[in-house]
Amino acid sequence: MAGSVIDEFRDLRGKRISLGARDSGTEFTALRVLELGLVEADGRYLSQAESAAALRDGEIDAMFSLTGVPTPAITELAQRHAIRLIPLDGQADKLFTTFPGPYTPAMIPATAYAGVPAIRTIAVPNVLLVRNDLPDELVHAITGTVFTHANTITSTADRDDGEAVPEAWQINVRTGISTASIPLHPGAAAWFRDQKR
Repeated sequence: MAGSVIDEFRDLRGKRISLGARDSGTEFTALRVLELGLVEADGRYLSQAESAAALRDGEIDAMFSLTGVPTPAITELAQRHAIRLIPLDGQADKLFTTFPGPYTPAMIPATAYAGVPAIRTIAVPNVLLVRNDLPDELVHAITGTVFTHANTITSTADRDDGEAVPEAWQINVRTGISTASIPLHPGAAAWFRDQKR
């Protein structure tokens, strides 16, 4: 929260921190970040919604969130309480150097959460994996659907109203083609080539 004594990463030492749900990507990355930063904390295992509620109620001091931006749990928290995001640019550099490929430095824009300035952080790209033997035409169609209808992607995982997923609004062709060491399926590669015509 904005009134917290935590201003930077090293201030997390000894604090009650949600590491995300057990066996989640958030937990996996949070533990790497803490280990690389030589920070020992009182880790709790809470979902995004549970973490936001615990932060609001003073049951934890901080939370890691490895989700798309904006994420509903944090958006709702920021609308009701002043929150602070901690810069992780140094940790992003260490992750990128130690584990090349899955991590990259990124920026959370000032428009993401009410009253929260832009902040440097860590990004983990998401990829849609398919088998090599899937027909090129099918993968071409799937790729086109994902990139041309991203604003219609909905979720019922956390909500039962089929609400649009704000994270899907970040899907775009420029970042979509960047899959690091994972090769594009020929059908996906063809779709990206078609966009240059």
